Order: sequence, then C-alpha cells, then structure tokens
Amino acid sequence: MRWRLIATGSHPDRVEGRDSKDRQATVQRTTVTVVALVNNPPIISGFSATTPLMIGAPIGGAFTITDSDGDMLKNVRVHVSRSFKGSECVSDIGNYDSLQLGGSNSFSGCASMSASAAILYLKVEGATARTSRHWFNTAP
Repeated sequence: MRWRLIATGSHPDRVEGRDSKDRQATVQRTTVTVVALVNNPPIISGFSATTPLMIGAPIGGAFTITDSDGDMLKNVRVHVSRSFKGSECVSDIGNYDSLQLGGSNSFSGCASMSASAAILYLKVEGATARTSRHWFNTAP
C-alpha cells in the first residue's frame, strides 16, 4: 500500500488487490481523513523564587510545567545567570533527557551564583517529547 498525503481533510481512496495469477479482486472504495497533529509548547506557570536570598545560599523556588496536548516532557531545568540571556548554572529537574510527567516542581542549587550581591535572572526550560524545540519563562 502506498499513500501520498497532500493536505488535511477527507480524501476518497480505493484499495485494490490481485491474486497470484494477476486477477483483480473486488475494489474497495473508502475515504481517508487526514488531520493535523497539534503540538503546543509546554506551559510554565506559578514560577517563584525563594526570597530573600542569602549570600552563599542555594537558589531555590518552585514552578509548574504542563502540556495541554498531554505529551510527556523532557529537558526540564532551571537556568541561573547574571545576564538576561545567559546560563551560568543549571539545576535539572529529574534526568535531563528522560521523559517525565508534567506537574509541580521545586528546585534548589547554584549556591555559587549567590556568593556576592548581584541581580540574578532565572529561567525555566522545558520541551515536549515530540519536539526538540524549547520554550522559556524568564523572571528577574
């Protein structure tokens, strides 16, 4: 069987068969419906960081990450940096490459980033199991 799907929607199709003597069997007519898969990015919400942050203490907080399509998640981590787009220290939530369910998460780490007074930027990274693209939620 060979299909060439061009567009979403309903498409008429037929199935033909032949026996070993090349006699055609009854042709079966059918309709094939092609739907587009939805793949929304994960939703990161409820992000909070523990304050006040003490000099030399681990940076901690919590967030929730879910996927409206029900996909498993991967690559969930918190980045800490002294610059808005940077990533000087990371705190993985579970094994970075392993699939995991969405839900509430807490983090604690990167104490070296609080060794001296500074403005720190935190962002949460996460991806769905169906894509390698990542989405970020940043908070100063």
